[in-house]
Amino acid sequence: MTGFAVFLVSLGGFCGAISRYYVSRGFSKRFPSSPPYGTLAVNLLGSFVLGCLLGGSNLSGEGQAALYNALGIGFCGAFTTYSTFAFETMQMLIEKRFSQFLLYIGTTYVIGIACVFAGYYAAA
Repeated sequence: MTGFAVFLVSLGGFCGAISRYYVSRGFSKRFPSSPPYGTLAVNLLGSFVLGCLLGGSNLSGEGQAALYNALGIGFCGAFTTYSTFAFETMQMLIEKRFSQFLLYIGTTYVIGIACVFAGYYAAA
């Protein structure tokens, strides 16, 4: 990976992490004692953005690689989060919130995959 590619991943990652912080914070302020809507929102939105990126990029070669490095790896990688999702689902199981657990997992996976498809075909 070249120095410029590392810069693009870093820049995208910085923007993704800051965006995730504000989105999650906004949801937790609005819904303080609810399911983890902030994590769900960033994961679904990140899935849609990645789908758009993969479906709509008319660039080729270095331009496509640069865009994917900045947005796909950097932004979406830092914006979405599997580790937080895993921790929150574990908490639901420990607290015996089984219906919320199933709804959260189902929503994240099924709608997440649908968001990738929607983004891909919307941008294509």
